[in-house]
Amino acid sequence: MAQMTFSVPSEVRKAVLKLRQVDWDDLVSHLLWEYTKRLQLAQRLTRHSRLTAADVGDIDAKVKSALAKRYRTA
Repeated sequence: MAQMTFSVPSEVRKAVLKLRQVDWDDLVSHLLWEYTKRLQLAQRLTRHSRLTAADVGDIDAKVKSALAKRYRTA
């Protein structure tokens, strides 16, 4: 298995060192793999998209506005 090195804030390191019962190698490996699979799926879904970043921003604003309106009246 390959090795990777990460930098984390000192408070995270201190907390991790106190939790010796956790298999950090297994946990981080699992989390990285799950996150990678989600990113790969997003790339496959958007590979042929013609939306621009501005289009996405417009859609995002409209959806958030509609949701806010819906939950204000609920």
